[in-house]
Amino acid sequence: MTNQPGGPQPDADTPLPSAVVAWITGDDASIDVRLAAEDHARAHGCALILYVADAPSWWSEPMPNQWGSEGEGDRFGSRLGPEDLELLGRSDVRAQVIAGRDSRVSSFAWLPKTHGVEALARYASGQVAHVVFVPDDLDGIDALSSPVAGGTATEELGRRAIEVRAVESKTKPADRGA
Repeated sequence: MTNQPGGPQPDADTPLPSAVVAWITGDDASIDVRLAAEDHARAHGCALILYVADAPSWWSEPMPNQWGSEGEGDRFGSRLGPEDLELLGRSDVRAQVIAGRDSRVSSFAWLPKTHGVEALARYASGQVAHVVFVPDDLDGIDALSSPVAGGTATEELGRRAIEVRAVESKTKPADRGA
């Protein structure tokens, strides 16, 4: 393992441990999605990765690229820890990762470069995710799953099936500080 800002990251030859991916936003407006994913990760002993859906921007990339300072684009792994998020100026997401760790879940985050459920599906597949948690009102959710009772479906993503769980928001906007 190599030592990167977020702690040890697996080498390219080392398989990643199983994960749960949760579609969230930096402002924690999808707290119900995050908490449902935390509960699942804790119960199944897997890592939780918070997929920060509002990270992509038209104006800048959320992560350093190969054109930055020497080695800057290679500095971060595919799972960002609290230190990584602080260095990247994402204290909002850092707080959510720390909250997960405080609740006994191995928590990380990812800052995608592009919007959309296709990018989410590619990332989740690459992270050995067995389930993805999303808000039930997510645009394009049909691209991830077909409608079934309870908001749960299985879709073939790459070579592995990944379960998709749509989470209904239980907190009203006023409760979320909106």
